[in-house]
Amino acid sequence: MNFISQNVFLILIAAAAGGLLLWDAIRGRGGNAIGTLEATQLINQKGAQVADLRADKAFRAGHLPASKNVLPDRVQTWVASVETGKPILLVCDNGLASQKAAAALKAAGRPDVYSLKGGIDAWVQAGIPLVK
Repeated sequence: MNFISQNVFLILIAAAAGGLLLWDAIRGRGGNAIGTLEATQLINQKGAQVADLRADKAFRAGHLPASKNVLPDRVQTWVASVETGKPILLVCDNGLASQKAAAALKAAGRPDVYSLKGGIDAWVQAGIPLVK
């Protein structure tokens, strides 16, 4: 008991860190979130099909090369048209909507779906150009 009372602060920090790790694992479980480097490799080396889930106006302002503007409620239909064996990369503003869509697609049986971690914001921050 003496150990616990003397180290309450350290125990709380360890519990909080463990909770954050658990939260991150739960949040990212549904789809594979990948960074900008992995995304460019997926596109260039494996011919990934890219779906930009943002609104049309945002898409026209700048998007990843060769990406298609697909609204989130039409992703299932679009994915059905993608050749099996081609990986799919989903992109949104900040990575949240694409992660949710990737999780739904994986649950529906499409294992090769990825989400751009941080979305277009991360792409721009990495200094990678967009197409207009």
